[in-house]
Amino acid sequence: MVVIVGGGMVGCEVAEFLVKNGRKITILEMMPRIAGDVTRPLRFDLIMRLRKAGIQMEADLEVTRISEYGVWGIRKKYHYGPNEDFYEADSVVIAAGFKPPSSLAEEFAGKLSVYNIGDSSRPGNLKEAIKTAFLTAMEI
Repeated sequence: MVVIVGGGMVGCEVAEFLVKNGRKITILEMMPRIAGDVTRPLRFDLIMRLRKAGIQMEADLEVTRISEYGVWGIRKKYHYGPNEDFYEADSVVIAAGFKPPSSLAEEFAGKLSVYNIGDSSRPGNLKEAIKTAFLTAMEI
């Protein structure tokens, strides 16, 4: 059993890969929707594939602890008090969000012209990275 912490595009793609390799999968996402960062037409198809593959999906759940036995989490919008749920796992994959590294841009700031594009300016996808690169190139 594999628990994937993070139900965005990356977490869902990892889940699809692992389920095709015979693993049982649970995706835990702290945002209200699984694959919330995927465009609407693609998201519908992705969710249908995950359901068809038997992947358990839990949204609006904040992971509180990870141990050698599994993962605990609390529903963000609980109705009857905060109950901690447990998801058994022999493996845990962290596919949660990230912060862009800005240390290199900060190091060179003031010494030369620095243009921060793609994931180094803010987390995104390939389309957004290409767009910011194009717009920056047009300004130079």
